[in-house]
Amino acid sequence: PLWTPEDKQRLSTQQCWLRKQIETFPASTRDVRTRGRNRLLDLGQLGIQCIHCKNLPQEGRGTGSSYFPAAIKSIYQSAQNMLTSHFKEDTCPLIPRRLLQQMRDAGETSVNCPRMAPKAGKSRAGGGKLFWATSATTTTGLVDTTVGIRYSDDVQNSYRSLESIALGTTATEGDLNENNNNASALSYQADDGSVLTRIEDKEKVTDFCYILMSQFFPKNLSMPSSAMLDGDEWGSDMIESEETVPSFGLCCQFCKGISLDGKQSKGIFLSSKADTMMRNKNMARMYSHLLACAPEDIKTRLMQAKNIHLPQSDRLKKGWKKKFFESVCDRMHETL
Repeated sequence: PLWTPEDKQRLSTQQCWLRKQIETFPASTRDVRTRGRNRLLDLGQLGIQCIHCKNLPQEGRGTGSSYFPAAIKSIYQSAQNMLTSHFKEDTCPLIPRRLLQQMRDAGETSVNCPRMAPKAGKSRAGGGKLFWATSATTTTGLVDTTVGIRYSDDVQNSYRSLESIALGTTATEGDLNENNNNASALSYQADDGSVLTRIEDKEKVTDFCYILMSQFFPKNLSMPSSAMLDGDEWGSDMIESEETVPSFGLCCQFCKGISLDGKQSKGIFLSSKADTMMRNKNMARMYSHLLACAPEDIKTRLMQAKNIHLPQSDRLKKGWKKKFFESVCDRMHETL
């Protein structure tokens, strides 16, 4: 379990209870294959799970039995989600009734008798959140890496600690070897022909956004509105409104928007506004297309960059994403 003897000096009674019900675990092959719809998982990447139902099949564990936080700082929120959805909602099939009652009693003590739980305020005010992260690093021995959370003594060499990486850093010569399947996303350099990204962007955005947008170019789309509104073929998710259909958008540099049968492919994305282009669902759509269309080296770099997208984003200035996509749109307009 995540619980340590120091917990009772720093956390509320309910938070101490919660940490006794949770443990870290490495992602299995099955987890990698069936989980991670919003973010790719890597074999051995650490998550947190309920200690009571962990040995049951995934479908029999109940809601919220496990999570894969993107970074150590996110363990706290993932645990709170588990507290609510798995324990408070009583979906865990194997937790003893007496433990659930202890949880309820601890919660009532924190709310109704604050003098009896002086540490509860710390947890609610954020002090507890900081302790969760500090304890995970110093006591449990976890570390943020390019492929998620790992144990600090993990001997695998297929990832690097995020502390050793600076945004826009040039990778080592070994990382640039075309035969190296573990090539760092940070080694990526956009082609000189890329008109949507600039080398100066690298220190201001995440590697994922930089690499993703470097694979597209602006394209005039002077086609009938009826054709543009064909959702699956033309990406209507990215159309700003039904009344106003943009006459240009983004096109994949690999398929050029043309499928093998000569018809329009899913490599065209209709968008001319930063607010639309930067939406997570639209970025995910472009990412999915590249995983099916781009060369293997680009796919590898994209997947690695996606794994560190959230931790990198936390280290950037607030508003970086909107500013970057506004620049992308300005360059698109200038080109067309």
